[in-house]
Amino acid sequence: MSESPFEEFESVFRNRDVLKEDYEPDEILERDDEIQDYASALNPARHGAHPDNVFIYGKTGVGKTAVTKYLLEVLETEVHEDPSVDSEITTLLVNCQYSTTSYQALIALLNAIRGPHDQVSATGHAPQDLYNMLWRELDDIGGTILIALDEIDSIGSDDGLLYQLPRARANGEPRPRPARHHRH
Repeated sequence: MSESPFEEFESVFRNRDVLKEDYEPDEILERDDEIQDYASALNPARHGAHPDNVFIYGKTGVGKTAVTKYLLEVLETEVHEDPSVDSEITTLLVNCQYSTTSYQALIALLNAIRGPHDQVSATGHAPQDLYNMLWRELDDIGGTILIALDEIDSIGSDDGLLYQLPRARANGEPRPRPARHHRH
């Protein structure tokens, strides 16, 4: 058989890549109000103040993750490049989709901070030891650290991590130190 068994076809799509799960648009359309509200909540971080905790919810595919990535990148870049801003910001976006407990989400967060050759094993740690590791890691980074936990609803009602993170500084951990800049 000399001819290909596959027919040539004209695609109805201008760009089939937009259907891929990991597609990120070049620009975000029809989300100006949401972006402005979200940016307003994070804006205090530009000046070294504590930003609001933000919980974003909505249907699958409406742009929650895309907007979060965009805002965190813009914020970190602007702070890094603006000499008038006297603060350091590190942003972390951690996918918790496969974490069904706070323990697993905590390990995902630790492994997002650590390099690929210094990963924390998925089992065998006391939760308090993991939190102590996390406080040390955050302490080493220093400055303002914004952590976005994508798909955090996967952990169900186990809200230990969500309880501990906002209270870290109130409980004395981590202690601010001179920042070193990381890009994640």
